[in-house]
Amino acid sequence: PIDIKLLGIFPHMHLLGKEMKAKALRPSGQEESLIWIEDWDFNWQDKYVYTSSMELPKGTRLHLDAMFDNSADNPRNPSNPPKRVLLGEESTDEMCLVILQAATASQEEAHQLQMAILQNTMMLLSKGKMSPEFRRRIVPEIMQLIRSNQGKVARQK
Repeated sequence: PIDIKLLGIFPHMHLLGKEMKAKALRPSGQEESLIWIEDWDFNWQDKYVYTSSMELPKGTRLHLDAMFDNSADNPRNPSNPPKRVLLGEESTDEMCLVILQAATASQEEAHQLQMAILQNTMMLLSKGKMSPEFRRRIVPEIMQLIRSNQGKVARQK
């Protein structure tokens, strides 16, 4: 909903991760890579800071693609033979996320951004676009964010 400066990125998958590609789709139609790891290595999980901030204008959409390899051909697969893998915190479970470090021009814009993220998350929850496990984990965090932002709104009035 606002212009932001992207400062860094933190990609995260576990042992079955194969490839991760995050990109920004600008309102102009221009596509810009945020990070692309073609051969994921669990040991590369780290915060990557851009040498200069990346300006993302209002209306930019973010897109994340990831591939996993749960086959016996994956030398990093911890299970032999391969087994079904679900979302979880352990390295033998799996997840995929990318955390972005961004700066806004003001505290008010930071609040706008938080509320837009919250609204998008709630929309995805209501449409059943998240697994029950993810829903179980994210709802308490959303409620905490709502409570903390209600206090900020009350103090601003």
